[in-house]
Amino acid sequence: MNEPDRETERHADEAAVRLDELAVGRCGHVVGIQCEPDAANRLAGMGVCIGRMVQLVQRGDPMILRAFGSRIGLSYRLGRCVQVRPCRESECASHRCDEDPV
Repeated sequence: MNEPDRETERHADEAAVRLDELAVGRCGHVVGIQCEPDAANRLAGMGVCIGRMVQLVQRGDPMILRAFGSRIGLSYRLGRCVQVRPCRESECASHRCDEDPV
């Protein structure tokens, strides 16, 4: 069995930010959710789950994001639980951030 590349994992973790830290208008892939199971289930029910691409539309409480073609109002507290890896600006410009890649 191959060992995971620890250096790659470390850089991936460094690239992740909390959803509330994402720049308005930028998109990113959800890479982690750190909250109680009930809150994680609530997020999943709204379409915010690991692997999903989301775009921060508006900061505040609630923060507004776009996920899977829908606009979602998310409490600031829940938004802080979501870790995303931001897209590069060139990637955001070349595809619709509210759609998952095919």
